[in-house]
Amino acid sequence: MKKSYVLFPVSGAILGLLAWYLTDKVWHDAPYHFDAPSTFLLTFSIVLTVSYWLGSGLRRPIVDVVFLFVTAIVAALQVFALQKLVGLEDVSIIFRVMVFASIVIWVGTAIAAYRVWQPAAEGAKWLAEMVPEIWSIKISLFIGQLASSAIYLVTMGLAFLLELVGIELFRKWLMMDRVELTLIGFSFAVGVLVAQEKRAILRPIRHVVAWFFRILYPLQAVGLTVFLVVAASDGFKTLLDHDFSVWWVVTGAAIGLLYLLFGASQLENSDQKIYGKKADVVFRASLFIPLALSAISVYAIWQPVEMYGLTPSRVYGLWMTLMVFAASLVLVLSILLKKGTGTEAVRETFGRIALCFGVGAFVVHLPLIDPVTMSARSLSERLSAQEELSKSDLQFAARELGFPGDDILVQQGLSKQEIAQLEKPRTRLDEERELAERFKTFDGISLYPASYENAAEVRKEILENQEFNSKNCYQERQCAILMTDLNADGVDEAIFFQSATQIALLTFDQAEGKWERVNSSFWRSPAVDYEKLLRDIEAGNYRSEPPVYNDIMIGDQRVPMNPY
Repeated sequence: MKKSYVLFPVSGAILGLLAWYLTDKVWHDAPYHFDAPSTFLLTFSIVLTVSYWLGSGLRRPIVDVVFLFVTAIVAALQVFALQKLVGLEDVSIIFRVMVFASIVIWVGTAIAAYRVWQPAAEGAKWLAEMVPEIWSIKISLFIGQLASSAIYLVTMGLAFLLELVGIELFRKWLMMDRVELTLIGFSFAVGVLVAQEKRAILRPIRHVVAWFFRILYPLQAVGLTVFLVVAASDGFKTLLDHDFSVWWVVTGAAIGLLYLLFGASQLENSDQKIYGKKADVVFRASLFIPLALSAISVYAIWQPVEMYGLTPSRVYGLWMTLMVFAASLVLVLSILLKKGTGTEAVRETFGRIALCFGVGAFVVHLPLIDPVTMSARSLSERLSAQEELSKSDLQFAARELGFPGDDILVQQGLSKQEIAQLEKPRTRLDEERELAERFKTFDGISLYPASYENAAEVRKEILENQEFNSKNCYQERQCAILMTDLNADGVDEAIFFQSATQIALLTFDQAEGKWERVNSSFWRSPAVDYEKLLRDIEAGNYRSEPPVYNDIMIGDQRVPMNPY
């Protein structure tokens, strides 16, 4: 083992500690506040460290250093630019996720390309080596995650054992966030170190995955063929009559089939065909399945784009479906024109596809052509053509389009206060509170008997001082207040009928000078005809009745015999 490998666990521990410190800075007032400098530094640190783990040691040190720092700086600058020009707070959640997911994609692709690239003069087909290298990186990260989980569980087990003999400080120390993240970073780096040092163990793992995927690929191809035949039987009408989101299901099926073939092409045997000579024709025909699926997806996603314009999710949908369609087309043309279905030919094609996919993941998040900015331009054009502004469009701009959305709202004449109100998502609790406030001045609840003295004042006092089912009363207008003496003390109680299942009893507190709720109960029988009940109250058809069973006094304690 090289002496420099000691930097793996050390860098992992430092990264964990740094992540603990910066995470609080990056996402303070979580979950939607991003501090630009801290986000830049965190992205830079993670990319630099992971690139060192996976991409160093194969070339001259100076070349490694240049690659590591250029990759990390570009990734960090991309996030920093998007934070400054677009913002990462009031944007669609899919944009925040995809920004960092795309960095993972293009950085991983860059590392794989850096590891296998060789000058063309040496005759090396480095594109074909991209596929096993990408799988080696994925397996290395998986081993890192496995090591992280194993070491953490072993350490926690030791902490609990020590606690049994009276040493509690170790577990408390281990549960501290900074210690926990430092240990996870250290453990993850150890796992990656083992995978990189013993790279020979990755080859048999890749081959096992390849053979497994070779079994799954024809099964999936048969299933998708049946799907396409059934969908085409009515001209794709049943399929396309579904919601526009059907595009991602179909795209997912195409990606799944391509991914199985991507894994199946790992076997490093240039003379061997994927499925042998006899099945070669069938294999070639199966290559048209993802092409057909991606074509359907492009058509499905284009319909909402044409009708309603772009949104971040639709931009990603277009990008993904077009990338899958292009990859499928390249795969078909490469295999058919070259007339080669050997593993090396398929691997080389997938190497080109992977390289283009990594470049696409980087380009789609360049400032000014990113999904949020493109969606803002689309919305601006649509709003300029509308005579009356839609509140849903304004809310969409405020909550999902970041700074470009704020610029649109300013152009539409909205003040900063109005924009702030639009940016704040209204929860169900907010709506209920607003409804309750309006309900306090609501005059649509009848109080009976109609001739009751001071009926308006009593109703106002009850509604202002109590919480009720305001939605049912305000929207359905099926509530009533009945004033009657229930205990023969000469003072009327208020019975508030709020719905077909809920009732509240209130009494007037003479000392406090306000109505107090005695209880809220539910009808024992759901078969109550509530509309008839309201009509009978209005007609005066009611009377008080003694309880079915009297309560019992045992000593000085009352035991109720009439449960609600």
